Amino acid sequence: MRLVSINAWGGAMYGQFAAWLPQINPDVLCVQEVTHTHGHTGWTSFDDGDHALPQRADLLTDVRQAGDLAVLCGDLNLLPHSETFDVLREAGLVDLVGTADTRGSRYVKPVRHASYLLVSDLAAVRRFEVLTRPEVSDHRALLLEL
Repeated sequence: MRLVSINAWGGAMYGQFAAWLPQINPDVLCVQEVTHTHGHTGWTSFDDGDHALPQRADLLTDVRQAGDLAVLCGDLNLLPHSETFDVLREAGLVDLVGTADTRGSRYVKPVRHASYLLVSDLAAVRRFEVLTRPEVSDHRALLLEL
């Protein structure tokens, strides 16, 4: 199995990125800085006052091929009922974490939600678990078996 991890930089180099994907041909593609601007397609822009960066409005849809399983995971720092989950649901992703506590004992603040794992096809999930042991971070590990 071939796993490739790449920071897509918001799709700023989408032409090169899209041409490279079939060449590298991964079984699993882990992509960071994936953009999904609800209700938009094509190009948009990120501008923080110091830097302007072109971004693909929906990089997830742009790089995903029909039948591909999409897995979105990470420290999203969202509450379980955030509107963001409505947008992700509309994009075809299902949240596996829900209201589970994803923080370890070293995290002392009362809000216990941060890490999430979403998939595009529940039938592909063999096992999902929020691991409470061992503690290796202030976040609990999320285990997904497909």
